[in-house]
Amino acid sequence: MYLWAGLAAVGALVLYLRTMSPTVATVFDDSLEFALVAWRWAIPHPTGYPLYAVLIGLAAHLVPVGEVAWRVSLVSALAGAATVGLTVLLGRALGLSLLGAFWAALVLATAETFWAQARIAEVYTLHLLLTVLLLLCLLRSHADSPALALRGAALAFGLGLAHHRTILLWVPAILLYLALSATVQAHLRREWPRLLLLTLAPLAFYAYLPLRGHVGSLDGTYQNTLTGFVRWVTASAYTVFLSENPFGQVRDAGFYWTLFTAQLSPAALLLAAGGLLWARRRPREVTLLVVGAAANALFAASYHVGDPEVFWLPVVLVAALLSGAGLHLLFEAVSRRWPRPLVPVVVLFALLLAGHVPRWEATFRRVDLSGAWAAADFAQDALSQPLPERAVIVGILGEMTLLRYWQEVHGLRPDVRTIAADAETDRLAAVEEALARGERPFLTRPLPGAERWSLDAVGPLIAVEGAPPEPPSPHQVEVAPGLRVGVRVEPLDGIGPARQRVTLIWFVERPPNDALKTSLRLRNGAGVWLAQVDCVPVHDAYPSTAWKAGERIVDVVDLPALPEATEIEVVVYRAADGIPLASTVVPALRPTGGPFDPASGTCAPAYRLR
Repeated sequence: MYLWAGLAAVGALVLYLRTMSPTVATVFDDSLEFALVAWRWAIPHPTGYPLYAVLIGLAAHLVPVGEVAWRVSLVSALAGAATVGLTVLLGRALGLSLLGAFWAALVLATAETFWAQARIAEVYTLHLLLTVLLLLCLLRSHADSPALALRGAALAFGLGLAHHRTILLWVPAILLYLALSATVQAHLRREWPRLLLLTLAPLAFYAYLPLRGHVGSLDGTYQNTLTGFVRWVTASAYTVFLSENPFGQVRDAGFYWTLFTAQLSPAALLLAAGGLLWARRRPREVTLLVVGAAANALFAASYHVGDPEVFWLPVVLVAALLSGAGLHLLFEAVSRRWPRPLVPVVVLFALLLAGHVPRWEATFRRVDLSGAWAAADFAQDALSQPLPERAVIVGILGEMTLLRYWQEVHGLRPDVRTIAADAETDRLAAVEEALARGERPFLTRPLPGAERWSLDAVGPLIAVEGAPPEPPSPHQVEVAPGLRVGVRVEPLDGIGPARQRVTLIWFVERPPNDALKTSLRLRNGAGVWLAQVDCVPVHDAYPSTAWKAGERIVDVVDLPALPEATEIEVVVYRAADGIPLASTVVPALRPTGGPFDPASGTCAPAYRLR
């Protein structure tokens, strides 16, 4: 049994490590926040997740290999793998055969949401690990050492309270389960002081919040006062997702069917339905699972957030166990029909696995983050630009968290000040304040109202009031009387797929009357288009109708660097009707290879002109 559990855990860990991002994967989710929180020993968003904050902080500072974000994600992968292994033991505690318990663990391990959470820095695999540990200890309370099992259940529940308090949703099921067992009640009467202590002791992890209150949360809203602590721990701001529907979520029966079929195959769901027949053999145990799943489902259906699927993971766990029970019953039926059932059982299990291989391959492709370098490339590109002294970058919180992570973890331009403001009016005010202080503001994205100033592209950033003039390009073309554009192509270093940067320099003697767009078309020797980018100048932030006479505007467009590409056609056309006004062709760059440098975290691809 333990060997099978170990095999399941190791197999799951290999799967999760293979699909895990080597660095920060995305900009707009909690995994980026947790990476910087771990490095700073800061406070995560409500409820604070103190147990998780301590674990990821230890991982970030003590694990000797990998990038910091990878180390933080490793906690999720390890918790996910441990959950899969314990699911085998939980299935055996339910009375399932080894194959039935192993199947339950396999269903959980490859459920898309659980898999996705196990390869990023998130709280949900640890939450499910503590849930499985709690259930396993409860089911083992009828074994040889009921007192020890109850102590384990109390400790698991207390750790759950110190991590993700939706573990409270299991309380009705636990009380019902205990009420149905006179033997366990007798041990409870003798053990209750010790059990209460084991439940409450892990709450000491919440001392992490006031102890790190001077660091605060990444958004700066944590208040290190008793009132601020209570508000943070109770997550009072999040109750709006229960009382209202701020995102206008529409969740009908079709939504939930799609959600579950993304987690469990039709065969697994059918086996889970059959697994309900297991209740006749283990009514007390199945009641614990079903009542707990129902409470979690009721909460998940009432919690109107943008990522509802993660709150259904306890339900997926129970469905996986019932699927294992259904498979166990099916094997029993086969065994009654064949005097030597081993061969048909093994063949049936092999066919079931083979039928799921295409589904697992498709899930693998959807969750694989092993090549997710885009966020890292953006951060390094932005902070590697020749930003002047007193430079200020203004953007939304996710983008600023990404840049701050690279500043603090990798020491890249720590002198550049970053301002996080999600509202456009706040970003506009931040730019005005920076200009008034004599600073040089840069934007990460288009900002309505910023066209009142002169704008230039500086790498992926938008410089307000213009950057230092770029040297003239050798490739120039007249677009209209008094308007010329120059083109320069240069390699763009990064970790992800090879790219080349096309810099467009607009010389504005007479501002155009029409709104212009540029189209950059990467072609091979036969004239076949390999890639195309159409955009408004300066990262869609500075339309030509806002240009001023005498400006020299720098624009930047990035294209992939493909071995088969030979040229780049640059076309300037009117946005209103698509009529081209001018075009020019420049040679494309071709990557000739370049190794990734693990010491610096960057790669230096070599290029040559075609």
